[in-house]
Amino acid sequence: MNKKILPRTGTGIDISLEAGKDAWNLDLDQSSEALEIEAWNQKDIEAEFDKDINIQFKEAKDIREISFLCDKPQNCESNKQYSECCRCIREHFDSPNAYSHWQNSIKQLMEKEVKHFIRKHKK
Repeated sequence: MNKKILPRTGTGIDISLEAGKDAWNLDLDQSSEALEIEAWNQKDIEAEFDKDINIQFKEAKDIREISFLCDKPQNCESNKQYSECCRCIREHFDSPNAYSHWQNSIKQLMEKEVKHFIRKHKK
């Protein structure tokens, strides 16, 4: 039996074949959102084999770009249930790898901004 497992912790983009205490078993959850997540998770794999699938990798240009994320994730049902595969993220990124790429990009941008701020106010 082939089970698709979505980790509940970490980045939420890795697919594991072993279910642990920190994993979601999407086979048990047949909601429309779970099916959307399964399809979203498969996009990176499908793109490897089908060159017609175009996944856009966005570079962060401004820290305000994080505004699409839930202000209060504890009040967002999608975020509470699916963490980093929530609807807000899936609507903005083509695939888990595209989201991971953006995360790295925004992290670098934020580090640069913080260093600039510290230098500017160090006097």
